[in-house]
Parts: sequence; C-alpha cells; structure tokens
Amino acid sequence: MTESEKNKLAIADAMKQLMRTTPIEKITTDQILKNANVSRRSFYRYFKDKYELLEWIYNYDFCRFVEVRPEKSIWEYYPDILRSLRADPDFYGNAFVYAGQNSFRAFCFEKLFPLIMTDFGDIFPDEETARFVIRRYVYAFFDGYIWWLKKKEPMSAEEFETLSKGVAKATTDAIQRSFIKSEAYRRKRNDDKS
Repeated sequence: MTESEKNKLAIADAMKQLMRTTPIEKITTDQILKNANVSRRSFYRYFKDKYELLEWIYNYDFCRFVEVRPEKSIWEYYPDILRSLRADPDFYGNAFVYAGQNSFRAFCFEKLFPLIMTDFGDIFPDEETARFVIRRYVYAFFDGYIWWLKKKEPMSAEEFETLSKGVAKATTDAIQRSFIKSEAYRRKRNDDKS
C-alpha cells in the first residue's frame, strides 16, 4: 500500500469514526485531521473538503464489492449491500440521515437507480411513471435502512433482506394491479361515452 493510500484511509477512518457519533454538519476538518493524525496539507492534497471525502468513502467502502453488470438483478446485489451496511451500522445509519451535499442517499440512488429500472421499469405504463414510483420506493427503503440500522438490537442482514423483498413484492404487485384496474376503468368509461 502506498503512502498516499495509507493517508487517504487514515483520513477516511477518522471521518467514519466521527460520523458514528456526530452528524456530518457538526464535524470540522480540524477534528478529522486530529483523529487521522495528518496535516492540513495532506488532507487538502487528497480532498477538497469533507464532502468530497464522504464521496470517496462511499466509493471505496460501499462500491468496491459491486461489479455492476446489466444482466444482474438488483436482488443479486442486495445481500452484499445489506451486509456492507450492517458491518458499520452507526456510520451508515448517520450517513442515511444526512440529506445535504454529497449525501449517501443521493449517492446510492445514482448507483442503484439504473439497476432497479432494469428490473422493474417494464411493469409500468411509461418511463416517467416508472421513474416517479421507483424513486419513491428507493427513498422509502432508505428510511427503512435507518430504522433497521438504528434499532438497539437490529435484525440480521438476512432477516432484513427477507422483509424488504416481501414488502417490495407485495407493493409492486399492488401497484401493478392498480394500473390494470385503472386502465380497465378508463376503457369502460370511454366505451360508455361511445
């Protein structure tokens, strides 16, 4: 491992340690430097600010295990995603709560949205509707992750996966039935007008 990689990891570890107990908005660069035992110059050699550091952490920690391939379903990634979150519940719980610049929610949405669209986009009448509904689903799941990660005694990643899949299947089926019913009602109304 190069000196540069060691410094980046030390800085990232310091940030993660702080975020386990402190909201990002209250963390200062000086706190990060002190915990990482690196100079200000070293920090700014690698990162523009704490928000760029956050993005690096997300990419390094969260995405290194995911090899995105279009033929894979989101559910094939899901166990690894949950195990990654469960490995550091305090950090990721607080990361999901934060909604500002370089938020984990926005990062995850950008990474996961294309995968989810591949799996579920075809059940909706058009892409605009699919994007709207899937966006709402993803953000509801993020709230579920916060609930799960912040519980005093959270269920295992496997139990949460089963729960999540059940909720996703039940609501997706209900939404699809709703569209079918709505389309049948629209056709009947048009036929009655004729």
